[in-house]
Amino acid sequence: MNANKKTQYFSKLSIPILEYIEKSDRICEIACGLGFLSMELAKKAKEVLSIDISPEAIDFMNTYLEKNSIKNINTSCGDWRKLCKEKVFDVVILSYFGAILNDWSLLKSIASKYIIAILPQTYRKDKVSNEDLATYNRETVDNVTEFLTEKKIPFKLMKDEIEFGQPFDKIEDAFNFISHYYNISDRNYAKEYLNKNLIKKEGYYYLPKTRKFGIFIIGPFK
Repeated sequence: MNANKKTQYFSKLSIPILEYIEKSDRICEIACGLGFLSMELAKKAKEVLSIDISPEAIDFMNTYLEKNSIKNINTSCGDWRKLCKEKVFDVVILSYFGAILNDWSLLKSIASKYIIAILPQTYRKDKVSNEDLATYNRETVDNVTEFLTEKKIPFKLMKDEIEFGQPFDKIEDAFNFISHYYNISDRNYAKEYLNKNLIKKEGYYYLPKTRKFGIFIIGPFK
């Protein structure tokens, strides 16, 4: 949440996507997380269904929606395969979530106009421990491009990068963050990394990070 506030990541990410959204559209975002992309898209769309398997994420989102009087977003917690079965939306959104390679038939069946997928340009490598931290069923720009091309599915690809660093109130918070997300057990190694990369700003610390991604506009479907 704090990272989005500092970088306006989801606001910037939504700009090219909104060109493919109409005011009458019903949208489904699968694996919505805390829902900030859904909220940006809901500013234009008629209705958004935001799905995530994490109860904590959905609870946060429900509280945020109520607090900010956002009425055209509905949330649902669980497996999207079950929750979306036999439903159809104008546009289905995926952000850093793998469903195209393994679940294409089901995914296509619930989208009448477009499937829009935001995926990493390459497998995500941790700069600190050099561990392969790729998730999202290893879906990237390259292998999804190959998949869509082979199946002769129409798509447009836009590559971009947006700053999405992490702010911290204390250095210890930064240490705990990289220890958890980068799976680092060597405290001295983590401190050395933070000494080189952590930036002190007015009132907080900031760990820079740039997300390099591709936006797939898959469709239009007939």
